[in-house]
Amino acid sequence: MIERVRLIVVSIAILTLMLGSPASAHTAVVADPVGDMATAASPAFDIVQAKVTERKGAGILYFQLELAAPVTETTGFGAWAFLVNAPAGSATFYGVVVRHCDRQVQAVCGANGYHWESALLTATGTTVGAFGFSVDGATVKAYVDPALLGDVGVLRWSANTRNAPAGGGSRALDFAPNSGFVTLER
Repeated sequence: MIERVRLIVVSIAILTLMLGSPASAHTAVVADPVGDMATAASPAFDIVQAKVTERKGAGILYFQLELAAPVTETTGFGAWAFLVNAPAGSATFYGVVVRHCDRQVQAVCGANGYHWESALLTATGTTVGAFGFSVDGATVKAYVDPALLGDVGVLRWSANTRNAPAGGGSRALDFAPNSGFVTLER
């Protein structure tokens, strides 16, 4: 009898820990058709899937792009970005950008010579190195503290890729979703 009670108590404790874990996640995902880029470019700029995940308890928003081909350092300039509207529906926008750039090509790039960097774009300017990131094959990820985006309860986002800096008539190559925004409720 005591063994049964002990088993029940242990089972309830384990179940409580699993269901009440602070490391739960909220995710918003959008799939994008392969080959729908605006102009001909490397498939490393063709978005297959875009995803934003908040890991509760970890204090991180993961921004992730899955691409049609691996990203290489020989692509020259490249930007894999998320446009974030936070709070949702407001006039406040942020750019969460992982880029391969050179100051000779884009003045706000952090250093001379091609290199990888993260950049947070806000209404007041660009902060280089504001968040961690990784580029692994056909996956580009940014790890952003929600406080950098106003730590809001609901945000809207869209993703895009570029093989030339924004401005001067340069347009993004691919979008996910192709129009509008995706909502992430935190």
